[in-house]
Amino acid sequence: MKKSDLRLKKLSVYSLLKIIFRDMKTGLLVTWKWIFLVALLQIVLIIPHFQFIQHGAWGEITMQICTYIWEGIPEFIHADQGMIFRIPVEWYLVQLSSFFVSVFYPVMDYNERGYPFLIRLKSRGDWWKSKLVWVVFSTIIFFMFLIGIFFCTGQVVSFIGVSGEGSDLWHCLRAFSMLRKVHLLFILPVACAITQNIIGFVISMEKGIIPALVVSILLIISAVYLKNPFLWWNYCMITRNKWVAQNAGMDTGVGLLYMFFLSVLFCMWEYRNFIDKDTVGN
Repeated sequence: MKKSDLRLKKLSVYSLLKIIFRDMKTGLLVTWKWIFLVALLQIVLIIPHFQFIQHGAWGEITMQICTYIWEGIPEFIHADQGMIFRIPVEWYLVQLSSFFVSVFYPVMDYNERGYPFLIRLKSRGDWWKSKLVWVVFSTIIFFMFLIGIFFCTGQVVSFIGVSGEGSDLWHCLRAFSMLRKVHLLFILPVACAITQNIIGFVISMEKGIIPALVVSILLIISAVYLKNPFLWWNYCMITRNKWVAQNAGMDTGVGLLYMFFLSVLFCMWEYRNFIDKDTVGN
């Protein structure tokens, strides 16, 4: 490789990192209030259900809160079966909030200053890659902050001595290895949210944020009502996981692979689509 080519490549990488740093900084400034508000709402929604929390070792209360949120519900087929259908409000709030935190900033940035910035940058590809990094980064940060809030809540609950019997599901999960708990309570929910937000980002770049929101809501609702391996949110519902019930049907490994390839497929398609729209030159 020629020295000039190597120098251009280094400049290109430096330029991309500079854009990514800008997006991380600006995006967090735009969305931190929403993240904080959602965390407070989650606590308010959880307080009336402290009976599912049982005192345990360090960090167990946090895992019990996560278990309550990610528990999910049985597949709802017939309303006349006498089955109590609990609308998972906390679950819905996390999904939609994660969507807004990740997708709102790229759309806002593109509408407000994207085109002039692209003219100066002369690379739609770098702009798009940076926004994709933001979508993944913001989703992870959102869940890290949420879990941190749950941990603080757990410490308060432990300090004031509130204690319940614990949920039946948690008593089942206690026998699991820490690796399996991490998969069920942290890795699968984050992977599902990243997949949702990448697809939402792609749709919002093509059709706008409202159609992206409508599609996300329909997919989330469909996943609650239907147990289908193609509706990836099924994989983060603990009660539908094979580790918890052999006849549940949702395999953790298959789910992670499916979400990974689905995300990659959407990214490849939208990246090429976005580049082809360039009128400035890439």
